[in-house]
Amino acid sequence: MILRSLSEREIVAVEQLAPRAAWEVFDESQKHVRPPYAIVFQSEHSRVAGQIATALHDEVFGALKPEVIQAIAEHDFGWNDSDKEQLELLGTRDPRPFPALSAQETLPSWYGSVAHARSVSPLMEVLVSRHFSFLGAGDAARAEFVRSETERRSGMESNLGYGAAELDRWTDAVGFCDLVSLYLCSGRQDTVEIPLAHPSRPGAAGAPKVTLSWRHGSLYFAPGVLGRDAVLSAQSFEYSGQGTDVKPLRLEWTVERS
Repeated sequence: MILRSLSEREIVAVEQLAPRAAWEVFDESQKHVRPPYAIVFQSEHSRVAGQIATALHDEVFGALKPEVIQAIAEHDFGWNDSDKEQLELLGTRDPRPFPALSAQETLPSWYGSVAHARSVSPLMEVLVSRHFSFLGAGDAARAEFVRSETERRSGMESNLGYGAAELDRWTDAVGFCDLVSLYLCSGRQDTVEIPLAHPSRPGAAGAPKVTLSWRHGSLYFAPGVLGRDAVLSAQSFEYSGQGTDVKPLRLEWTVERS
């Protein structure tokens, strides 16, 4: 899950001279979050990523097949059991956002997300597997996941009927939309930049970047990557920090076309 502080609005300091890395801002936002806050399930964050993918210009990652957009919109569905369990434990245990969980705690959700994708289509399975393999690369605690998934995918990818370049750009689209959505769900309003590549792909730091900033409450991309103005939304749970009561809270963002 993702926790979004509701106690005070994050103010962007006018002294900010350069955009910050979006992941750095998101990770920072998930540390020491105090109630009241909104709880966003990972599956709901995925849906926001899918909304972003639907609005992307074709020139950004090429035309996205419906299966690719579905992979983006459902890439974190394996987290549902973990998120529901945490919600049920409110009042006895403080919820923890996913960056605070150990590899042992998160890997079942990773495998579950790949399994969900497998139930839909081979292409979706490959893209979601690639996404988590990139995220786990270089982490000794996730090395077996990365090894087994990479080995398992090798035969699948050659039989999909798509070239490596297509799979690479679609995987980049998954990672890009994922990170934009995480940033939005965090509630932060720092000016940030995101690579037009999967953020965990080797060499992503050298990829072209898009800057996200805020203008009169609307999100603004530069250069423009969306083909139209968009209104993104997610359902969350508002929690006061006391007892077990939560209430629905709709989150909404207006994205201004640049």
